[in-house]
Amino acid sequence: MKAFYTLFSIFFFSFALAQNAADDIIYNNYPKGQEDYINGKAGLYKDLHDIFMDKKLKPCENKQELYSVKYIVYPGGTIKFVKDTATSAIEKNRCAYDLIRESFKYLKNWKPAKIDGKEVAAVSSTYIYPDDLFENYKEGYQLSDYFTDYSYKGGREKMIKDLYGGMEFSRFKITRGGSVIITFIIDTDGRIKDVDLQEGTENPELDDMIKRAVPRKGWTPSKIHGIPMRTFVRLPLTFRL
Repeated sequence: MKAFYTLFSIFFFSFALAQNAADDIIYNNYPKGQEDYINGKAGLYKDLHDIFMDKKLKPCENKQELYSVKYIVYPGGTIKFVKDTATSAIEKNRCAYDLIRESFKYLKNWKPAKIDGKEVAAVSSTYIYPDDLFENYKEGYQLSDYFTDYSYKGGREKMIKDLYGGMEFSRFKITRGGSVIITFIIDTDGRIKDVDLQEGTENPELDDMIKRAVPRKGWTPSKIHGIPMRTFVRLPLTFRL
């Protein structure tokens, strides 16, 4: 479940997202331990189910549609959608996208983030799998119950072995060990992209070697209901002499 909710805040790493002329800061994620909705994601899904039923919204013909929606929750409990530039994902999940845009207008139980006891605007996100929220809905439903984490062919130990196997530290003048945090995205087809170091070594050549060593094949993305998701991976790595 921890990994699942990490996916909800994919791409949100800096704390402050933007600052407008009125010096109103929009925070890039919710402080740890805070929820964006009364009763958390379970409360959000229950209210969506009730809205789907009360408003007589129609389920999607494609039962496999899954969509991630990002939004800003403002002080007072109003929201605004974050513009989605992934047009291909929208077209593949057009029904889910339209259902979200329609049903979110009726949600009233948003919980703004708080910093030092004061309500602030903050970005949040959630995945919606519409088919679970019509007749299939069950009390206490959590989408995370249908989540499968990403994997590497041969397991984690094989992945670490392959990763270290692509490195050659002897050509660098390293006087002590160190640690880095590698980040990358596993796309829905298993390919990886956007390999980077969230925390590097301050040696550009060494950092480049570590990034090149990340295996390019063998990955399986996380899935919800068996549907592959674009998956963000954060991998701490320690090396010693």
